[in-house]
Amino acid sequence: MKLKHFGVFLVGLAAVAAGLWMPMPAFAHGEKAQMAFLRMRSIHWYDISVSPTQVSVNDEVVVTGKFRPSAFWPGSLPEPVVSYLNIGVPGPVFVRMESEVNGVNMVNSTSFELGATYDFRVVIKARVPGRYHVHPVLHVEHAGPLVGPGIWVETSGNAADFKHEVTTLTGNVVDLEKFGFANVVSWHIIWFVLGLIWLVYWIFFKGRLFLPRYRRVADLGADADSMITRTDRNLAFAMLAITLVLIVFGFYRADSLYPNTIALQTGRIAVAPTPEPEKVVAVQLDHATYRIPGRSLTLNTTITNLSDGPLEISELATANVRFINDRVLDLQPLDSHDLVAPSGLNVTGGAIAPGETREIAITAADALWETHRLSRLIYDPDSRFAALLFFVDSDGERHVIEVSGPMIPTFES
Repeated sequence: MKLKHFGVFLVGLAAVAAGLWMPMPAFAHGEKAQMAFLRMRSIHWYDISVSPTQVSVNDEVVVTGKFRPSAFWPGSLPEPVVSYLNIGVPGPVFVRMESEVNGVNMVNSTSFELGATYDFRVVIKARVPGRYHVHPVLHVEHAGPLVGPGIWVETSGNAADFKHEVTTLTGNVVDLEKFGFANVVSWHIIWFVLGLIWLVYWIFFKGRLFLPRYRRVADLGADADSMITRTDRNLAFAMLAITLVLIVFGFYRADSLYPNTIALQTGRIAVAPTPEPEKVVAVQLDHATYRIPGRSLTLNTTITNLSDGPLEISELATANVRFINDRVLDLQPLDSHDLVAPSGLNVTGGAIAPGETREIAITAADALWETHRLSRLIYDPDSRFAALLFFVDSDGERHVIEVSGPMIPTFES
């Protein structure tokens, strides 16, 4: 029986080791799995740029763009009161070197206002060769990661050549890729051996697995303490003493080796939003319908031009998908994965004259509604959408307005 139990233990240990040393690769970030109303009404990402897209190990990649927490943020999602800007990639294939929002260093968490606009910039350094989808990500406390549009970056070279050297405040130059690695491995081995001794004793030498002992404790009731022998208690006290000694030893050793340290910072920083330009257009959404057979969203709007020049609608963006009015803007997808419908936006009536108020129908039609599961909005308990409308004036300057409302499905062909 003892050999049988030991065999079960070895099989379990091998399974754990296999899981640690042979992880399965991740190919996607699962952003399509989020409910449509969450993607449409959480973070609007736009003007995302990743450059360059062909790099070698140790080269830097700059990710820039803008984001706007929706003014129509869903009540079921915690607001971005505690948020952290990051980059989403499949594993530690890049190292983040710099990050800022509106010029403020994003080492710490911050909060963002709903309906406000923010500019961001993140610099990452290529670490592992391969082809990776790079996304900006905003982590929101209790809500999780809100992923922006991704752009493919291809890294060449040899991972062994990667270096991440920094100069500490005391003037020492260290390579963070290797710094402290031996120390980490040593402590893992120590704690693993202690845990292994404890498990081997109870599983192999005691001759009983956990569930049989649990059933015996239930059977004995108040007399269950009789199962614990003097040897069991001596081993437990010895393990406790060894653990405490190792903790104290580790503390004093680290304190002597690294006398100058700074605690991890948990404070939040304040970031002022980008100043809003003068409002040049007013948009009233009368109603919105989604035509299921045609995979198209039509917004019936009343628009007033408050500026002294003509305005045209160039783009509608929602949930990282961009529908382009090709009569105003010539924009093609970067690749087959770029979420751009280059002729997906149709606007009735053309330019809006200065001071004019007009009823305009805006139709965004493309297969992206289905492939990115946005049409699932009509089945959500909160079938309200939100989107950014982009207007362009005669000087080419762009003006952004957010619209929102319930999306009513129609089955008319």
